[in-house]
Amino acid sequence: MNNLPDEKSALYEHKHMVNTMSNRFVPIGPNQTRYEAEIEYTQFIGFVPKTMALLMPGVFKSQVQKQLDRFKVFVEKHTPTS
Repeated sequence: MNNLPDEKSALYEHKHMVNTMSNRFVPIGPNQTRYEAEIEYTQFIGFVPKTMALLMPGVFKSQVQKQLDRFKVFVEKHTPTS
């Protein structure tokens, strides 16, 4: 679903997992936007991904957080200041 510039949602399919991701952009002030991301893993495929999801769910959360942190740095670096 695309409702840009406010929201973008997508289904991602990989050989080891399937997930959905919803991204929302919420204005919070002049030249400021809060980025909200919601990820739902709907299927794990294969022994290793299923085992990791069961025994170490934090691995997936930390990977997502690392990518979100990198995205934040990128956006802030490439956003003109007023």
